[in-house]
Amino acid sequence: MFRCWCLGGKSKNHKKYEIEVVEPKLETSAIQKKASLTNQMEKEGLCISEAMEGHSTDVIEKKNELAVDHLHIAQSLFKQGKYEESLEHYLKIIDLKTETLGENALEVAHMNYEIGYCLKSLERPEEAILYLEKALTGRIISLGENHEDVASVYILMAEIFHKKNEHRRSQSYYMQAMSVYQNSFSKYHKELETVYLKIGILHEQLAKYDEALKYHNKCLELCHQFYGQDCNESAAPYTYRGQISLAQGKAAQALGSAI
Repeated sequence: MFRCWCLGGKSKNHKKYEIEVVEPKLETSAIQKKASLTNQMEKEGLCISEAMEGHSTDVIEKKNELAVDHLHIAQSLFKQGKYEESLEHYLKIIDLKTETLGENALEVAHMNYEIGYCLKSLERPEEAILYLEKALTGRIISLGENHEDVASVYILMAEIFHKKNEHRRSQSYYMQAMSVYQNSFSKYHKELETVYLKIGILHEQLAKYDEALKYHNKCLELCHQFYGQDCNESAAPYTYRGQISLAQGKAAQALGSAI
């Protein structure tokens, strides 16, 4: 004969059961006792599981409510230019959301984007890129590669690399954003105009004037297509075309571009 000790569920009345097993043959009473104890343990386990599930739901709801409160504060602080304080609240949100949803969830990806934006505003580009890469992964997983929210991450990363004078990487991200917006340019023409303009500026700074003019002209075409010939939106591409003409020593063309 040997004894087997079993512990009951995690309740206040913590129980310890002793089951006697007789070898080589179990008596009927021992079998009945074992079955009874097993049923009792299963019932207690089910009750504990239900209680834990209810507790877990309450915790998640409270964390979500807390995250919403932090979000309102973070957004308000950011609008006031208080980027460091805003960042603190976004970091708290990311902790709460990661615990409940996982690191690749869409809501977590959105918060990674906001943190990246804060860090960019604080001129902490290396840290910003780390969070934006996480945002990019999460948004692609949830939304696919051709979504506007994916393109917005590309643009922010392009701007950061542009400011760091890493022009090749900057151009790469601008081009990826451009590809997304071109798939439905009638809907995202405004965003596409901005990308064309920024790519043109990038080429101009590299003294690649022909490429710069090509993208400024693309921007101008979209402005005329959607806003008309005399729209205010066309002022920026006209201005940059004039700058390029001056850089090339073409004063007459520069004057014409600015008019």
